[in-house]
Amino acid sequence: MAAQTRTLTSIAVVTAFADIAAGKPSPFFPLACAFALMSAPLRIAFLGTAAFAQPCLTALHKSAHEITRVYTKPPQPAGRGRALRASVIDSTAQDLGLPLSHAGRGDALDRVDLADCDLAVVVAFGVLLPPGCLSAPRLGWCLNVHPSLLPHWRGPAPIERALLAGESHTGVSLIRLTDTQDAGPIICQQRRAIESTMTGPALHDILAQESAPMLLDALARIKALTFTEQDHAAATDAPKITSADRRLTWKDATQADRIIRTFTPRAWFMHGTERLCAVDAHMIENTSTHRVPGTVLDDALTVACARGSIQLKALQRPGRAPMTAAAFLRGYRLPPGTVLS
Repeated sequence: MAAQTRTLTSIAVVTAFADIAAGKPSPFFPLACAFALMSAPLRIAFLGTAAFAQPCLTALHKSAHEITRVYTKPPQPAGRGRALRASVIDSTAQDLGLPLSHAGRGDALDRVDLADCDLAVVVAFGVLLPPGCLSAPRLGWCLNVHPSLLPHWRGPAPIERALLAGESHTGVSLIRLTDTQDAGPIICQQRRAIESTMTGPALHDILAQESAPMLLDALARIKALTFTEQDHAAATDAPKITSADRRLTWKDATQADRIIRTFTPRAWFMHGTERLCAVDAHMIENTSTHRVPGTVLDDALTVACARGSIQLKALQRPGRAPMTAAAFLRGYRLPPGTVLS
């Protein structure tokens, strides 16, 4: 596709100038001007691992740009059997027939060769590039797509941290990579409102889809891009999510609601020795139960919190499918008075 675009561009420009030289108007002149203002197709190395990167990779593949190679982390143990599982980008690159290499931490990063591309695009790669890679492309820099409004939420979990903090907005930032994580100069940003009922998976997919056209637009303006330094004093961290972040402690109904929405279906709590997951819930505000936090209040699975209460609408047992609270209670007893932890 890149070669076809170059051919069509050349034909339009040559024809336009031939018409002008002959002293006659050219129908190709506007097209030639438009192509002159746009950047030529680029040779791009793509580095990504997580599902967030998939729309950007797919959009690049459909564009006029040439993907020289895709780099992704090698298959990792996953699931209860700990079998090796390829990343989403690994599978996508193979489906698209793109050149693919595995590159993770340590010596594997030595396999990343960016000298043969014009630009490297890094999206949810999961590995910090060594300084030598950052200036290796012919343009002398690498572009990174990050799902937050930098400098807010620098780190590996910006979507989750924004939801847990109750932010009203987040977005996507395109930056130039530096040797400090997520601290590079900003190319452009796009804001996105966070609705009160939005879940982590839904926000993830929205931002992933919105990042693709942002990336293509930036690449089309590559010669005219400007860079704005971040306000480093305003930076906030988005550290890696742990199991403790996903645990419901019943201290506050608002926070419990955020945890369930952010991590559905993996927010969890304990009933005795069994770990259960809360998949969906409805927060009940302005309630004062005067009960021990974690106490089941009724047959509708309303649970007391230190501040407010929350009704569990859907749950999941280990190794089972999620189900509504009513269906869950038909096979699992959580009568009023039960204390969850």
